[in-house]
Amino acid sequence: MPDEWLGKFCIFAGCAMVTLAFFLPHFGERCSAASGGFIGLSWGLKQVAAAKKWRQKYGAPTVVEQMEIKKNHSISNLPLLLMLLVFGIGIVGLVLGFIFITFSHY
Repeated sequence: MPDEWLGKFCIFAGCAMVTLAFFLPHFGERCSAASGGFIGLSWGLKQVAAAKKWRQKYGAPTVVEQMEIKKNHSISNLPLLLMLLVFGIGIVGLVLGFIFITFSHY
């Protein structure tokens, strides 16, 4: 079942990123922000459209389905995901730093 509220949030965040792109100083930053914004905007629009089609086909979600949605989209996994993200970025930074230091002496 598509999540309409997540789609609306992505639409809002995508529009914010595209708007932010107008105020960035460098062209590369503008392109990066605009592309991320358009990706979020298009994904959000797709989710909202799919949720409306699902609602037309199956009706409003039942209480059990709403509880399942809340359980699956819970932010209880957020600390673990953030820790893995920081750990992954740290490992990539260490590897790239090691490669840079190793090859910068030649």
